[in-house]
Amino acid sequence: MYVLEYIKKNSNNNVPAVSGPPEQASPPGFVFQFFLLYYLFKEAEMDKRKYVYWKDEDFWIGYLEEFPDYHSQGETLEELKENLRDIYSELTSGTIPNVRRVDELEVA
Repeated sequence: MYVLEYIKKNSNNNVPAVSGPPEQASPPGFVFQFFLLYYLFKEAEMDKRKYVYWKDEDFWIGYLEEFPDYHSQGETLEELKENLRDIYSELTSGTIPNVRRVDELEVA
């Protein structure tokens, strides 16, 4: 079920989203809807990965910033993106040993 359909379907309840005196209660389901949407947008952001790409003669070549040792190519930019998605899936599945990664370290 899509999120907006779920919210529309369940927003007509009469149960306050916050317990307490009625004058302090939020609109029905508002808090739940807010956190649900926040969570889904955060999850969507987490699924994005930066990649570096360039055109070399007839092919698009690229790699994920997080995994610069693993390059791929495609005849089109869309094919390259699909190949990078496949590489990401394989590298994060845990089936490939000794995968080198790039990460950030907070030092101060």
